[in-house]
Amino acid sequence: MVADVERLRQSDRNAAHAQIDAIIARKGDDLRLAMAFANEEEAVKGFRRLIEVGIGGILYYGGLLLRYQAQEQGFKPSSVFGIYAGGNGSKLFHWAFGSTFAENSVSANRLGEVFKTASGFDQTQIVIRLSEEPKSEVAYGLAAKDKDSSLTIAGPMAGLLPCEAYISGNAKADPNSWKKPLLIGDLRAQGNGIRVDPDLPQFKQFLKAIGASLDSVQQMDLVANINMRLASAFSGVRQAANDQAAEKLMPRGEPLWVLAFKAYLEEQIHAWARSL
Repeated sequence: MVADVERLRQSDRNAAHAQIDAIIARKGDDLRLAMAFANEEEAVKGFRRLIEVGIGGILYYGGLLLRYQAQEQGFKPSSVFGIYAGGNGSKLFHWAFGSTFAENSVSANRLGEVFKTASGFDQTQIVIRLSEEPKSEVAYGLAAKDKDSSLTIAGPMAGLLPCEAYISGNAKADPNSWKKPLLIGDLRAQGNGIRVDPDLPQFKQFLKAIGASLDSVQQMDLVANINMRLASAFSGVRQAANDQAAEKLMPRGEPLWVLAFKAYLEEQIHAWARSL
């Protein structure tokens, strides 16, 4: 089964991902139970660690967005801040931690600290709660007729919030540039001059929060990988005939921090696969 998926991945990554989703949907619970019996095997530990890093990355990125809202838009968190993981993706928490993930568990508190590091909500209690009926929520979302349309994307958040420091042209790195939204006009005016800050200040804070680090060679390789992805992601935006045409080519959900995270996680996955 694994060999078949790998062969498919070489020719059609999207089809391979769809096949993996189908396998997990059909046999996910059985696979999770089987992993519990092999809990001490290094391959299983490594696999779970990858999922934990992925969940931690999502929480950290969400925390950065809320830090921006708190610092720039006046958002004030309450004394208790709830994070609710719904849908089938909430099952990943159980995969990552080897047993039933529970609110206020050691694992939940550890993930809460990752979120705190990013958001800066030091005096807030973070509560992570999982869906009890994830499939029902997905079904409701597809079938519901009355949907909340009160939330709109406007102002600075309509731009691309980088969530990592960047350098433009010959300017010096600005550690606060992570919270300066990149708008279409900025990207087109700056052209090829945009690149990630090689110090990766925000991303290295994330690594520290999850108990990981990079040596100097790994950091240089990651920076080169990010800049290559950055150039590819915005090539169409820079080459578009006008701002209106560029808007249609603007990548969604691919800020600098996410590019860094995807590059890092892919390398971790490859290293895990090589160890098998």
